[in-house]
Amino acid sequence: LMWKWDEDEVQSDMYVTENVAEMMIFKLKNTLSPDVRNILQIGACLGGQFDPSTLSFIAERLQATKNEASLTGQELSSMHDSSTCGKQRISVIQCLNHCLGQGLLECHDGLNYQFTHDQVSTAAFSLIPQEKRDYLQLRIGQALLEKLSDIELEKKIFIVVDLLNRGVSFISRDNDKECKLLATLNLKASRKAMRSSAFTSAESYIKIGISLLGPEHWSCQTALSLEMFDTAAKIALCNRNWNDMKYYLNEIICQNLPTENKVSAYIVKMNYFFYHQHFPQEGRDIALDALSKFGVIFPKKHIKCALIKELIKTKFFLRGKCISKIRDHFVMEDERKMCIMQLMESLVIYTNSTNPTLSFLVNLKMVQWSVCHGISRYSAVAFSVYGLFLCGIMGNIAEGYECAKVAKAIVEEFNGIPESVFGCNAYINHWVEPIHIVEKRFRQDYDVLMRTGNISVALASRRISNQMSLSSGRPLASIEADIAITSRELEEHNNERLRNLLLPMWQFVLNLMGQSNDPQILTGKVMQQDDLLRKSEENKDYLLKSTINFHQIWAAFYFGDLEYAGALVKDIQNIQSTNVGSFLVWRCALFDGLTAFALARKHQSYKWKKHAAKVTSKVRRWVEKGNVNCKHILFMFEGEMAALKGKNETVREKYSAAISTAARFGFIHDRALANELFGIHMLEIGETYFAAHCLKSACELYSRWGATAKEKHLSDKYKWF
Repeated sequence: LMWKWDEDEVQSDMYVTENVAEMMIFKLKNTLSPDVRNILQIGACLGGQFDPSTLSFIAERLQATKNEASLTGQELSSMHDSSTCGKQRISVIQCLNHCLGQGLLECHDGLNYQFTHDQVSTAAFSLIPQEKRDYLQLRIGQALLEKLSDIELEKKIFIVVDLLNRGVSFISRDNDKECKLLATLNLKASRKAMRSSAFTSAESYIKIGISLLGPEHWSCQTALSLEMFDTAAKIALCNRNWNDMKYYLNEIICQNLPTENKVSAYIVKMNYFFYHQHFPQEGRDIALDALSKFGVIFPKKHIKCALIKELIKTKFFLRGKCISKIRDHFVMEDERKMCIMQLMESLVIYTNSTNPTLSFLVNLKMVQWSVCHGISRYSAVAFSVYGLFLCGIMGNIAEGYECAKVAKAIVEEFNGIPESVFGCNAYINHWVEPIHIVEKRFRQDYDVLMRTGNISVALASRRISNQMSLSSGRPLASIEADIAITSRELEEHNNERLRNLLLPMWQFVLNLMGQSNDPQILTGKVMQQDDLLRKSEENKDYLLKSTINFHQIWAAFYFGDLEYAGALVKDIQNIQSTNVGSFLVWRCALFDGLTAFALARKHQSYKWKKHAAKVTSKVRRWVEKGNVNCKHILFMFEGEMAALKGKNETVREKYSAAISTAARFGFIHDRALANELFGIHMLEIGETYFAAHCLKSACELYSRWGATAKEKHLSDKYKWF
């Protein structure tokens, strides 16, 4: 079969389409009564669906004057005269029924009507004289605005505002009331568009709204102007229109307004420097300068000393209080303090990865204020990050998890957004809850955050979701497809740092799937290992370096290069400080411990045996404190320790427990690994039949996971079996 392009036939089809449109216009103009045409024309302006009540109401309003009553140069017929409302409704329904019979409209649920085809709607609209269209749509929009309740208006805000905007040239700029009303409606429409991630439409609405503000709007319409320019700056940030964003922000900041009114503008500016320009120091300085205007001073030097002092002070404030009951604390009412809390919240979030010491310092102040001055929506971040501090730094998982539950309760109390509990999911909940549940929560949060325009945190949520997917054992093909989408979104938003953090995992997944020359090296389709390591050193990006090292040791252990894995053990010890509270800490412990056990057995090394025992003790503490994700890891370590001591029955018992526990919690890759290590041990003690069963199970599980390179490596190594 061959495709052939026939230009003449294509043009012929296009001509027929145009002919159909002309025929439809002819039919409407010459076969329908003026009443029916009028109703169709109103419907064409409304678009989508419309009901008889709305059509009748609009037609009645258009009857007010002779000019407004004519759509085609004729006066509307008697169905819009001064007769009763009931008769009007019947006449409209008769017109609609006639259109149904002609195949021009279709009816849904006996109430709502819509055009059977776009060509019909276009033809009906084209019958309205060109010079009357904009004014007619303005009047229809005004009629809708009069008829709809607040709830109905919220649902149909785009239809109403679009109609009004098309006739905006007929609104006198001297009519302050009309201009303010339409500006306010455009503001509402732009915010609703933002919640749907329709940032281009949001930009269009907000620009029209700003154009309707008077020349002295900052003095006469201060509150509305502030809302308009603040929303415009946020939309410009999302659309990456930096010049527009700077203009809107400067308009706000240069006004002689209280500092409280400029807080949102400062936060947008911080967001710009932290996430879009990658200048965290500039973003930090903006926040610290804004806080200093409120009289709240944080040091730029000797932060660790200040952190210790604030920690002692926080412990004093919380002394004798049950953290779980703080959710029932009194509410903060001081607006000035609320503004300060908002600024501190942003500073905590933005500096969490670039300057964690400052982030914790500011957060301790937020906890103190929440206890002393009352809780607010910003207290959710305060207790979320304080919980991270307790879990990741102090090792107090139980109390940290209580803080996470308090943060979640505060979000629900104040109808907050997932951004406020981002830290709970990323750094606390996985210490207690199954990682599969936490990962699913991140995917849900991503959708909500994108709808609310919080793109930077949404993308961070998506990246962590990808990382958790790999650690939880989701199918590799699904993970790779998700990572590709995340990478594309990060590129679109120019977030190079987050994308770099994604690359080692992406390449490792491709390696496992057999899509690289050497599965042990993170070099291939998406990255060059040496280049990315060099970049991490040049930029002093220790988080990136630890992320690379983590996937390096995983690959080295999987594919049997124990000496290289041993060399990496020293590098990954920093992961505790670069990934405070992260699930990568306990995930990394798996390969840290297994490498130590393997080298202790291979070299009969006391040093490696001691290191393995140290890692085992750490994992045991996590399990005792409630970490369900580490149970199978602890069983594997105990099995390895028993193997070192020659206790074969204990090995069988511990590895059987590890395999069943990994299966129960859905860790298919760790279940495969446990079968592999158990099989190797059984082989070493001469249990060849049982070893064959375990190794075969491991290959099948690796295959189900999608790790074809690992399956091949294992099959080739034991093919004689």
